[in-house]
This record gives sequence, structure tokens and C-alpha cells, in this order.
Amino acid sequence: MPNKKTIFIPGWMHTVRFYGDYEGLDIWTENINPQEKIEAEYIIAYSIGANFSLLNWEYNKNTKLILVNPLIGNRSFFDWSWRWFQYYLKEGNIPDKNINRKKFILSGIKKAYRILKNDFEKIVKEIPNEKLIIIKGKKDNFYFDDKLCDSLKNNCQLFIEVENAQHNWNEFLKREVDKLI
Repeated sequence: MPNKKTIFIPGWMHTVRFYGDYEGLDIWTENINPQEKIEAEYIIAYSIGANFSLLNWEYNKNTKLILVNPLIGNRSFFDWSWRWFQYYLKEGNIPDKNINRKKFILSGIKKAYRILKNDFEKIVKEIPNEKLIIIKGKKDNFYFDDKLCDSLKNNCQLFIEVENAQHNWNEFLKREVDKLI
């Protein structure tokens, strides 16, 4: 992989293009191994894409991470699925015109299962504070709870809560990311 300043990793069943003008890895449409070293100064990763980037960091320990609404917490796949269902009913998942969901849904579910079965709280605790920034939509009530927020605030260089954001990617989350890079 080429050496870049930033690489973006998208959330569930989205492409990099969906998020704007970032360069990145389309983990839902391509077969990308999380153990393969990503040559970048920063990995910007959203939602379950943040979990992919945490796995990559665990194997390579070479980048700074900017995680936006990561799915951190030791939960079962059933619990994650239930939380996604609640999110879908209340906030909705914005469709991405760049991906054929019918074509990639089964492989996407398998990838999500393999990603989410890891202990991300353990990985976060291993990352030096200066290599981790977390951005959270203040109204993301589906994947974050107060206990988890308090724990994460102590394990990163910067913990930013974005007032006008829930879990879905929006202009306010993008603005916070862009300020950092």
C-alpha cells in the first residue's frame, strides 16, 4: 500500500466515496486483511471501520488513529445486532449509491462478525494516548453509554463530543475530522 498522510476506513456497507474526498480502503467491497500494514500517518475510521483500524493497529502499531463513533465495548454479536436494529429504527442508515448491498450483504455480515468478536477495549488500552483521538456524536445513544465514554476519555489524547451529531456521518463529524488533519 502506498504511503499517505491519511487513509479513511468506512462504516458498515459504505464506500470511502460516500464520506467525501478522502482516500481510503473499501473494506466492504474488497478483500482487505486487517493484519496488512497500512502506510499512513493517520487512519481515520468511522463506526465498525474504526474497529477494523483497531485490529490493524494491534498487528502493526504504526499509525495514529482518529476514530469516529467506534463500536467499542465487549458485547456479543447478538447485542451489536440488536443495537444496530434500534439505531436503524430511530436514526436510519443512509444508503450509499456506490455499493450494491445485495451483492455484498452476506460477505459484509461475515466481515462484521469476524471484526466484532475481538476485545477492542483491550486494544484501546494498549494504544499510547498520543496515538488515539476519538470523536463521538453527542447524541449517539446506540453504541456508546456513559460508562464507556468515561473509560475512553482516559485512554486517548483527545475525546471530542460533537453536539449536532448522532451515529450517522454528517457535516459536523466531517468538520471535526478535517480540523485534525
